[in-house]
Amino acid sequence: MTGVLVWLVPAAAYADDADASLSDAEAAAAEYDNNDRGDEDKTESGASVVPIPFVASNPNRGLHAGLLLPIFAFWPDETVDMFVPSVSYGGAVDTVLGMRYFHFGARESRAEFRYLHSTNSELIDLFADVVFPRLEPGIGLDFTVNWRKDPFPRFFGIGPDATDETSYTARGITLEATLWTYLHEHVRLGLHEVFELFEVERSPLELPQTLDVFPEVPGVTETPRIFWHGVRLELDTRDERSMPREGILLEATVALALRALGASFDANRFAFRLRGVAELLEERMLILAGKISFEHVAGPRASTPFQALSQLGGHDSWRGGPVGRFTDRRLFFTALELRWAAFAVRLFGYDVEAELAPFFELGQVFDGVDDLALNRLQPAVGLGLRALVRPRIIGVVDIAFSRDGLAVYTTLSYPF
Repeated sequence: MTGVLVWLVPAAAYADDADASLSDAEAAAAEYDNNDRGDEDKTESGASVVPIPFVASNPNRGLHAGLLLPIFAFWPDETVDMFVPSVSYGGAVDTVLGMRYFHFGARESRAEFRYLHSTNSELIDLFADVVFPRLEPGIGLDFTVNWRKDPFPRFFGIGPDATDETSYTARGITLEATLWTYLHEHVRLGLHEVFELFEVERSPLELPQTLDVFPEVPGVTETPRIFWHGVRLELDTRDERSMPREGILLEATVALALRALGASFDANRFAFRLRGVAELLEERMLILAGKISFEHVAGPRASTPFQALSQLGGHDSWRGGPVGRFTDRRLFFTALELRWAAFAVRLFGYDVEAELAPFFELGQVFDGVDDLALNRLQPAVGLGLRALVRPRIIGVVDIAFSRDGLAVYTTLSYPF
């Protein structure tokens, strides 16, 4: 698997594929605003269009290419709107037509809406994400809804030794909401609800079908209702959200899924994540970043669907393989990355920094302590190639090597 971004400039943050996050587009908007508008009065309205060809890759979809046409609108109240029509081609979905809308408003509020549809209807993605960090003094709200038909997921079985790669189409809906209350400037507590309902269908990819290989696994032949009711605690001391130089982000979540409260199974879940960055040299020339994650899902094996279990794999969780490469009830993951700003150039009116980031990751899924063994730990090593416009990131190509071979991710944000 190979991948490369052929147009790596600030505007490229407006989009590659359905995995692009809101924070990436926000970062790009800020950089466009700061660089292209210069000392212009920011209270004036304005609009700009920047066409962007791209080539991108991830382990599930593979190599795909296309064209984006970001349209920026700046308003007198300093809010920003972006409309991003797109077209891409590659893989089993043929041509994908898309439209994205981003809004960045007052008090750090922001919203993203996305619609993607392939010409053969194998891929359909309808997504909305709204964030109000300060809806009222001391109160915040995050809300996400996603209806999708995705032909790219993989399932390898359950356990740390799973190797049988299969493919399926995931069709269904996800609703996620968190109501936050601020306990301190850097600490907030949230009521966290997640509802997920989707079924496993046959995939158009030329791989063994999950329905044929794993019919006995919960969540494969039936349609589970995943309904988590939880509490989330967050401590954030980072100096910046998109490209921090120092500080930590700690997240802890406790949740329950109960038949009496709408789920199709009974289980409980605990997740702990700690991310940290430290500046080793001045002027951001060398930064050490790290992440530690632990997850635990307790529930009967006979009824807990595989979609509700802990999963290892993906750009933000073990870059050595695709999303969900390993699945089980418990997960441990750690990563270290050294980010070095190698040189800077002036491109298209922007100061662009080239960053090299060697990284090492180690993770494992397991059911109990008896499954823990050195030969079951999954290491991954690699090199990240990034193009940055301070203080935001605009383009990432992460190349990883693991026991599974080579994996390449092209995306628009740091893995952590």
